[in-house]
Amino acid sequence: MKKAIRSVGRRPAELTNIDEAELKNAMKRAWRGISYVRLTPLLTLLCRSPRRRMVEADLERWIRVRNLKLDKQQALRFLLATVPEFRSLVYWRMGLTGRLVEPLFPGVRSLHLYMDPAKVGPGFYIQHGDASYIGCERIGRNAWVNQGVTLGFTNDDGCPTLGDNVTISAGAKVLGRVTIGDGVRVGANAVVLRDVPAGSLVAPPTARVIKP
Repeated sequence: MKKAIRSVGRRPAELTNIDEAELKNAMKRAWRGISYVRLTPLLTLLCRSPRRRMVEADLERWIRVRNLKLDKQQALRFLLATVPEFRSLVYWRMGLTGRLVEPLFPGVRSLHLYMDPAKVGPGFYIQHGDASYIGCERIGRNAWVNQGVTLGFTNDDGCPTLGDNVTISAGAKVLGRVTIGDGVRVGANAVVLRDVPAGSLVAPPTARVIKP
């Protein structure tokens, strides 16, 4: 009765907004619960995987970057359930076993990881993985990759080598047998065809009007 009396004083728009927010939160909780159930086969195989240490190292970086106030097990379940980029990374780290369970709970379908995961250092972070192609000779520790990125071959058989703590921003391209030094940040939409020394910032030309 008291709840009914309190509701009388609300304006219709305010009441509707509150109800919609409550409904959305309830739906999110329900979907997350379903997702946790779907993760059971993956978590079981991951616990037995010889590559789980590398996944744990990646997990620690994701927890720091996203500032998650969760313990490792909670963070693992949360990221796997809610972040498809992280799922794709875990499937890839696990190799054949990961590919077998991926259809049960897919990651980012347009994220292509065409290299040996053993050649990628721990702490690999994919902020947005849509339409990205990653095929390098080697990638160091704590790499950061955004969407629309291409790291791969030119017409010959050469592909890039990335050092530690390298960031590749959205739309950037690193092509051919080039070496990207430690701590390099490749800016959005930059095209890199030559070696880049450590600690550099690579940026494309600013936009300019060619014809009015």
